[in-house]
Amino acid sequence: INNENIKLFRGNVIINPARAEIIHKDVYENFKGIIATDVLNNWELAKKPNIIATPHMAYYTNEALYRIMKISLDNIIDFLNGKKPRNCLEVECKKNCKN
Repeated sequence: INNENIKLFRGNVIINPARAEIIHKDVYENFKGIIATDVLNNWELAKKPNIIATPHMAYYTNEALYRIMKISLDNIIDFLNGKKPRNCLEVECKKNCKN
């Protein structure tokens, strides 16, 4: 989204759910409506009253944290038992693990 194609926009709120910077810096500086994003390379822009900068926290649920913990523990147990961990990079496994 840049200053040219933002002219086609008819709303007052831009929400950037992407994990990439798709909004040009000039739009942050010139857009009069609200911009909500979790990608902001220039944190000075976060001080503007119309910009809402949020961290990307989709992983931060009880279910996701449980799954992260379980997968990590399963991998550690596999490694300690001499097995190939399910989420082991092949380069590391060839050096350190039995198949």
